[in-house]
Amino acid sequence: MINDPHRALKVALAGYLGPIEQVEAKTVDWSSATFVGMRHELSFLTSASAPLIEALGEIDLPMRGHFVADLVVIETSAMEGRTMVSIEALTICE
Repeated sequence: MINDPHRALKVALAGYLGPIEQVEAKTVDWSSATFVGMRHELSFLTSASAPLIEALGEIDLPMRGHFVADLVVIETSAMEGRTMVSIEALTICE
């Protein structure tokens, strides 16, 4: 079981996109009156197709013990035959 939501998010992304290479990451604890979670800013390289990347905000990424409440692709750019992807996500503890 993966208890670290940042690691779980990366595993879920790799499960959907194929191998990813993390370039930069920032996480901040987050909470509301009823939920506890984490905000993620993550940049990574992937060889995944553009349609898969574009669909990231619409899919359900499976994460044991957490769920992705929100995910937005902030930027994509071609880099050395792969795509650099920057996302912002909010994960919530179940």
